[in-house]
Amino acid sequence: MKMVCDFLFSNNVFSGFAIELPWLENQKMKSCIPEASYTLKARYSEKFNHHLILENFPRRSLIMKHPVNDAKTELLGCIAPVTFLSGIGKGTASKPLLQKLVSLCYQAFLNFYQYVFGLRINSFYVLF
Repeated sequence: MKMVCDFLFSNNVFSGFAIELPWLENQKMKSCIPEASYTLKARYSEKFNHHLILENFPRRSLIMKHPVNDAKTELLGCIAPVTFLSGIGKGTASKPLLQKLVSLCYQAFLNFYQYVFGLRINSFYVLF
């Protein structure tokens, strides 16, 4: 099985990683998302508080960036930022990195008077 890890950059500076489920043909709640450029939007829910969501994604909805530390046991097709990789599909310090990314996005939203922000997914696969 492959697990997906992404590199996260903000202003061309490495910020951390993102963990995702393996590629399973873009199946809802089971698959990572394909490499591409996406639009992010701020979102709030009682379960995840402030987090980010990918907009206008084909065949799927509610693809979020929210904090978790184990892709295999905690993700349902979403993306989780992690500060450090601690194993295959696992990481640590997810919540502080998400807070930093949400803050950067809110700053961009305020500075550019828009409520969307770009995200580029470039993945590498970890086999196990």
